Amino acid sequence: MVKLIVTDLDGTLLDDKKALPDDFWQLFDELHKRDILFTTGSGRTYVTQKAHFAEHADKMGFICDNGAYIVENGINTFVSVIREADWRRIAELLEARLPEAVTILCGINGTYSRDYRGSGTPEEVMAVTYAGITFVDSLSDVQDRIFKISVCYPFAAKEVVFPLLSEHCTGTIKALHTDPSFVDVMNSEVSKGGAVAFLQEKHSIGRDETMVFGDYYNDIEMLGQADLSYIMANAPEDMRVHGRYAAPTNNDHGVTAVLWAYLQENLT
Repeated sequence: MVKLIVTDLDGTLLDDKKALPDDFWQLFDELHKRDILFTTGSGRTYVTQKAHFAEHADKMGFICDNGAYIVENGINTFVSVIREADWRRIAELLEARLPEAVTILCGINGTYSRDYRGSGTPEEVMAVTYAGITFVDSLSDVQDRIFKISVCYPFAAKEVVFPLLSEHCTGTIKALHTDPSFVDVMNSEVSKGGAVAFLQEKHSIGRDETMVFGDYYNDIEMLGQADLSYIMANAPEDMRVHGRYAAPTNNDHGVTAVLWAYLQENLT
């Protein structure tokens, strides 16, 4: 029987309007009654994820920042901090080479960026993923323990940002293309898959007791951690090989459709 469910948000659980399925809360209650752990697995921060789940957030888990930060039942249980010399080097590189990009530093005590407000498309894209940002004159002014650098270059991150960061992120840090508009820098061992493995070990849950839903390249590792791995029908074609099963599109509420079917078949 499934004991852990992990789902990506954008393009997976959320529809294209960034809304939860209408039947989600009824389903959530059914899962909670059966002590099935429901966890998100997203590149988003905890603050922006938590906003979708409101008062229920303390009854679930959040894999945040592509696995660099994990919160369970309102308590932080894992964080992977980047060495200060590494994050400062990459921040300086981005300010010098890609000043038109929006660079975000995600830290223990806050989230930081140079002021991008009024910049049009970047501001619209950023509003979906980040909230509560502290604006600074320069990223070098930040004094915090940083666990993720996120770079927003709307709809061209793979072509513009990823080649530069791939060249300069070596050894203990890596660059990951997480969205058409974002590339993230994290510690090399960090991934959504590593976060799922952390939860599985902590709660003594096996691959055969885990169900995962995803649609994009940063979901590959976590899909590999579950026997019940589902690729959304709206995923890129080359993602299809990374899941054992297919789910309807996010706009057709594919995650909840699969879960209702599972409950009816296995738990009635």
